[in-house]
Amino acid sequence: NTFYTDYKVVNRGDFDLTDFYFGQWIDFDLGEYTDDFMGSNALTNSMYCYNGDDFDEGNRGYGENPPMQIASFLRTPENANGEVGSYSSRYYNNDFSALGNPENASHYLLFLQGFWKDGTPMTYGGDAYGGDVPVLHMFPGDPTDPNAWSECSDDNEPNDRRGLMSTGGFDLPVGESLEFSLLHLSYFDEGLYCGGGTMFPSDAVINLQAQSRNNEIPVTPLVLQVNTGIEGNIHSDKLSIAPNPAQDFLQISLEDNSMNA
Repeated sequence: NTFYTDYKVVNRGDFDLTDFYFGQWIDFDLGEYTDDFMGSNALTNSMYCYNGDDFDEGNRGYGENPPMQIASFLRTPENANGEVGSYSSRYYNNDFSALGNPENASHYLLFLQGFWKDGTPMTYGGDAYGGDVPVLHMFPGDPTDPNAWSECSDDNEPNDRRGLMSTGGFDLPVGESLEFSLLHLSYFDEGLYCGGGTMFPSDAVINLQAQSRNNEIPVTPLVLQVNTGIEGNIHSDKLSIAPNPAQDFLQISLEDNSMNA
């Protein structure tokens, strides 16, 4: 239950880009999407989603011991400080509060850099807003540890969580490109939820990362190439993957609108 995504970003504009950030937006919608929590794991450059309790309700839910979903950076370029991997990982609410959806270009850049919409940094503890210690990763603690900073230890209310993993800042001159790779894992072996379940499966993620880097992925991958850009599009493709996450089967459809009038 793992798939991989590769991105190549080409600067086809008229001027060089500096302090460029790349972000992977994530709306996990784990089973019943209204009862989700999110966490981060800096060791594996990952962000993950898990259920707020031990039972995932609703006709979309997984019932007992729901799985967790994980997104992880595999490869990123080095930034100006020689750093690679996840620069920042965060969640935000699906609303238009100070901690909600970005609403303009400035908000998007602030989110990519680890700030809130009003320009204040994410901070340690609580909902990462208004504290004294700036952080780049939200909820890095083990949810099964009541003393670690997680949505469980903060006694948050589960909800429809949206997340963002970002890396930067890079220089991207005209005509040059940057490449990024991620893995997306649905982990069914053991459930993770507040008050019980397993810890974040660092070993499993590290093993998958190593397999990918060594070209040792155990199954032949299905490769789908989708091109996009601000200018010069010749395709308008819609990629759908369902269900999310998958256990027994996975349906992938690619709608090609290039021939439409």
